[in-house]
Amino acid sequence: MATTTTGHMNILPGFKLCRKGLHQYPENKKTCPECHKISQQEWYKANKEQVKENSKKWRQANLVCQKKHENKRQKKVKGRYAVEQQATPSWANKKLIKHIYGQRNLLNSLGGDKYEVDHIYPLTNNFMCGFHVETNLQIIKAKENLGKSNKQWPGFMNSQRTI
Repeated sequence: MATTTTGHMNILPGFKLCRKGLHQYPENKKTCPECHKISQQEWYKANKEQVKENSKKWRQANLVCQKKHENKRQKKVKGRYAVEQQATPSWANKKLIKHIYGQRNLLNSLGGDKYEVDHIYPLTNNFMCGFHVETNLQIIKAKENLGKSNKQWPGFMNSQRTI
């Protein structure tokens, strides 16, 4: 792999050096992503009041739409809560369940990937339903959980797929 030397930095093939000479970035990009991020942060700091004012105006202008979507969100959350309540047996360790959700919140507070508490055996499914208990919970990345939906579980067989 051939590299080009510019000052103190070796430039990798397919990359170029930013105008400030601080970062390397792919040749197919128009601007250096790192420098762009820094300039956005600087602009935000310099225009914080303007951003707050614009956000406030936008929220006021879109209040009706927000209320409509808020009601949909509330119904969905209430429905999900009702399913969890119905799937929680009296013998479930509620303190441990709460602890698992607390661990998820801690992971999310660290930044980076978002995590969700997943039911290993889904609470609702045409073939089987799991309980909302500590042994049926796992913390996984949100992307994995979205892809999994309620269509897979341990021991899942292809013959069980719905048509």
